[in-house]
Amino acid sequence: MLELIITKISAVFAAIPFSTATWMVLGILMLLVWLFSKAHRNPDSRVDWEDLILDHDTDRVSPYKVGYLIGVIIGTWIIIRLSDADKLTWDILSGYFLYLLGGAGTSMMTADKKPKPAITPIPAAPAPKVDDVVK
Repeated sequence: MLELIITKISAVFAAIPFSTATWMVLGILMLLVWLFSKAHRNPDSRVDWEDLILDHDTDRVSPYKVGYLIGVIIGTWIIIRLSDADKLTWDILSGYFLYLLGGAGTSMMTADKKPKPAITPIPAAPAPKVDDVVK
């Protein structure tokens, strides 16, 4: 039975021309989607699929978040294809990571729209005490 399963898995790997690294990336992505969907189904969890595209203030679809999500999907597909063709360079990979970090950072900054307190001047230090009698 185990030999049959290994044969079937080998046939799938041979039919789809992905490298081992690509299979690992796809496996990790599938694991993350599975964990996210499991947390989404839990009624006590704060994880919600809709948070990926909804604006925090208006509860409406945010064009920025939708564009970022589409960019992440297309960028990931491009990175996987370049990796399979052995044409992925550190420059392209670092640009992809910068895109991911920049979008996540901007999303966190726009989610925190609380008014910032005005900068108050630091009070001056009190003048040193000088004796009244100078000799």
